[in-house]
Amino acid sequence: MADTKITALAPIVTVNPATDMMPIVDVDNNSMAASGTTMRISPNQLLGAGGIATLASATITGDLTVDTSTLKVDSANNRVGIRTASPTDSLTIAGSAATNTTSIGLIGTTTGYNRILINNTSGGSQFGVEGATGGNLCVGSTAYATIIGSYQNYPTQFITNNNVVATLDSSGNLLVGVASANANGGVLQLKSGITFPATQVASSDANTLDDYEEGTWTPTPDSGAFSSAVGSYTKVGNMVTLYYDIIVGTGGGDRLTNLPFQAGVTVAQGVFTTAQDYAAGTTAPTLVIGGGASIGYFRTVGDNVVFSAMTFTASAGISGSITYRV
Repeated sequence: MADTKITALAPIVTVNPATDMMPIVDVDNNSMAASGTTMRISPNQLLGAGGIATLASATITGDLTVDTSTLKVDSANNRVGIRTASPTDSLTIAGSAATNTTSIGLIGTTTGYNRILINNTSGGSQFGVEGATGGNLCVGSTAYATIIGSYQNYPTQFITNNNVVATLDSSGNLLVGVASANANGGVLQLKSGITFPATQVASSDANTLDDYEEGTWTPTPDSGAFSSAVGSYTKVGNMVTLYYDIIVGTGGGDRLTNLPFQAGVTVAQGVFTTAQDYAAGTTAPTLVIGGGASIGYFRTVGDNVVFSAMTFTASAGISGSITYRV
């Protein structure tokens, strides 16, 4: 380009940064004057010069690109990219590989959503809040729901002390302390059992299991004495199964007075396991519990008088079980 002369100064409307020139004094070049030589420079040359420029403020109305992909401001979509020239969310940060990115989406509209999206090669996870209309972040999500987890066919895991303690696998199974799902297991699979509180917290929902208990009890007669009496029970919800093994020491009545749980409104009859040397009836005695009672009565199978008394002889023995509703 030929040298130009300075004419009358007038405001310029549009600047061509490649060809429009500005005068500048090169103080290091004194080939034409002792104090330096007046040269010409374009805005592009000025912006591309080395060193550090200090600006009080700057307004850029279009895109901003720093070193191709070190920093990219997409003015058309209001997005910022770090290490990527093509940001996909409000803020996109690219990782060491092309498929490794972290995106923060802040849409803020009534149908949009806010999220943090992390991609790592083939897997991806997100944390976000669904918009007013569900289904934007994942299939089936509801409006304003908090979304946490994987959006691809990979599990979501929870760790503590650098160990996996729970896994939500790609099939929707929750595994607690279990490395992989049992194909025949349920949706919830545990390394060990479920612990219920020592005192039952009853639920009003009939389909809720709110109690499980195992324990022991000592069968006690209303009269006479047992030389040996051991018992145990299992309670699941409102159903109790008692187990007993008795050897009579001195003869007496047939009633057991200290059942661990009072029966409900239904009469229950148990089954015997073994019986010997009992004094009444021709068949082995079983334990019967009347509705609403906390006392058990022994009777013989086929006896029409359910609560008829019977006396055991000394050394008589009987063992069995009974299941009833509390």
